[in-house]
Amino acid sequence: MTVTPTYYPIFLNLTNKKCLIVGGGKVGLEKVMPLLKAGADITVIAENFIDDFFDLAACHSQLQLQHKTYSYGEAQKYYMVITATGKTDIDYSIYRECHEHQILVNAADYIPGCDFILPARFQSGDIQIAVSTAGSSPALATWLRDRIANYLGEGISLLAEMLKQARMTLKENNGMPTKEKWKALLDSGLLEEINQGDIESVKNKITQFLQENLSSQQQ
Repeated sequence: MTVTPTYYPIFLNLTNKKCLIVGGGKVGLEKVMPLLKAGADITVIAENFIDDFFDLAACHSQLQLQHKTYSYGEAQKYYMVITATGKTDIDYSIYRECHEHQILVNAADYIPGCDFILPARFQSGDIQIAVSTAGSSPALATWLRDRIANYLGEGISLLAEMLKQARMTLKENNGMPTKEKWKALLDSGLLEEINQGDIESVKNKITQFLQENLSSQQQ
């Protein structure tokens, strides 16, 4: 009986972590880009590479290409492994090796060979939104991601930065408000005003929010 896994969503810190990708085609290239943005130290092993890999490696010192066939034992040097060879038998053999040595592994397009799955992801500044269908429909996950991104607009990263600064001020002065107060502030139309270009109104609301919460601590 096959048990359908329930996935636990997390955001990994991959800065300077050694990650391996096996496969030098388009799928492998798609897997490289998010790892580069996350600051990972990446090695790609493949018998053949598409040209885009060489262009990318020339611009990123943390990306190393090894033109060869994968050999058993190489995965054990890495924190995380992604296989994208397009050959189920090879991907599965690498999965089994990683599983035996408790190494996180993802076999592209082969759900049984995945300790984790890669969601459809939207990023704007500090904001990241990941959408997953547990691998059942990547197209639906991508559609949902795009709908969310369009709804939020480009202003979400600016709003996140402004609220980050406000939170730091409140925390430094022991004036941290309740979750309900934060929700009320966010429900006051901040994102809509930013996307409409009315930055001053947002600044004024946040300033008033700070004053109210800091003054309440001083009473």
